[in-house]
Amino acid sequence: METTHHPILDEVLPLMNVQPGDRMIDVGCGDGWACRRLAAALPLGFVIGLEISDDRVREARAKSTSFENILYLWSSAEQIPWQEDFFTGALCVDSIGYFGNLEKVLRELHRVLTPGGSLWIIDQVRTEDSGSERIRADLNAKERLPFAEEYAALLRQCGFEDVACRLLPNSSGNPPANPDVSPSPAGALLISARKPQE
Repeated sequence: METTHHPILDEVLPLMNVQPGDRMIDVGCGDGWACRRLAAALPLGFVIGLEISDDRVREARAKSTSFENILYLWSSAEQIPWQEDFFTGALCVDSIGYFGNLEKVLRELHRVLTPGGSLWIIDQVRTEDSGSERIRADLNAKERLPFAEEYAALLRQCGFEDVACRLLPNSSGNPPANPDVSPSPAGALLISARKPQE
């Protein structure tokens, strides 16, 4: 197991109820660390990692050579190169703030998810500090609530149901996936939603 994974993902995975044959997509996958965590839980399924940076895709592929059930694609999340009604679940970890057109991304995720498929968003709110990005350690629940309400409204607008938002405390001292940021004592905002059954 990788030791530099996002500590809060361990809390989210049981909530996701991932099944051995699930077909998952990780949007904004970076170096593929979350894809590898998911792939280990999917002996009969597979994971697609989507990343707009070709350098990160190459890095992810190099780090995932021991996995046969991961495929990395170099693509924008605003136009996912996959058929509709396919993935049983979608994950987005700390990348939601980078999408230029979030509504378009959410509509694309809705398109490629199977009816009843679930979307899981983990978001640690960040701020710019001296030209570099860091997780805000002083962000409290009251400051996060507006973000949650905006995300929830947009998800419903894009066709999702069963939208739920919760704050997850960072109870682990493990380092995050990205060495340029540090864990936030306030934890993260977890947003889940589901594509309606037909």
